[in-house]
Amino acid sequence: MQQQQPHRRALLAAPSGRPATGDSSSCLKERRHTPLAPAPPARRAGGRAGSSLARPLQRRRRRLPGQEGKAGAQVLPSLVELPPSESALLWPPPPEPGRGGAASLPSPAMAAAEAAAAAPLPVTVRPCRAEDCAEIARLIRELAEFEHLSEQVKISEQELCEDGFGPDPFYKCVVAEVPPECRSKGGHTIVGFGLYFFTYSTWKGRNIYMEDLYIMPEFRGKGIGKKLMGSIAEIGLEQGCTQMKFAVLDWNRSAIDFYLSKGAVDLTATEGWHTFRLEADAMRGLALGDPGQ
Repeated sequence: MQQQQPHRRALLAAPSGRPATGDSSSCLKERRHTPLAPAPPARRAGGRAGSSLARPLQRRRRRLPGQEGKAGAQVLPSLVELPPSESALLWPPPPEPGRGGAASLPSPAMAAAEAAAAAPLPVTVRPCRAEDCAEIARLIRELAEFEHLSEQVKISEQELCEDGFGPDPFYKCVVAEVPPECRSKGGHTIVGFGLYFFTYSTWKGRNIYMEDLYIMPEFRGKGIGKKLMGSIAEIGLEQGCTQMKFAVLDWNRSAIDFYLSKGAVDLTATEGWHTFRLEADAMRGLALGDPGQ
């Protein structure tokens, strides 16, 4: 402290037991008995009296364990804990939320949800069973509604069972099934189907015809349609089929693009083929030789 400086200088000028001589002694004596006025404590906004930003960090020395009281023991410097007002100015504040700090990291639950969303959906493609006919009928009605042709659906669940699981089945079917924990919003685990049957081409021999391919909207874009179509193609190849045929509405651009991406050929555009059909009345008239037909 400043009050002790004159006394220290006097000791340096006149050692103990020997009085100082000359003007320097009287000057020192006068200084010794004339203490300097203490400097007013410095203040800064928001801080403590006497604190200074320019003050160097205070360090204290501590001995290593087991070396207390030993001369020349190794000591390690450690920082004296500063008051909050000064530590806030000497160290940068913690990162704010949403600015790249720890507070902006996703929670474990959020990370798990994102990982589950990114993981592939577990889907099983299997042959349709008789007990699945109610679900097949539901999906057929959904497909007809999507195609704006609901009024044309006349098939019943019983007819599906008789025609698909009788002694001489008219069609075959594969379904896409998800685990119960991945069920649809309505509680369904069968989320898509592909219905097919075999035909014959006088040019190419055995053919397989895919009558329907449908996936519920909330499960689209997950590769289910490709799995169903691939399963039908595999079945056709196993039966010696050389072609796989199907039809699509001209306004269903997404379906057309999907089929083209899989190597399909638009026969209407490339060869000029048009698909026709006869309803039951026309068939009866033709069969009975009705002159009006």
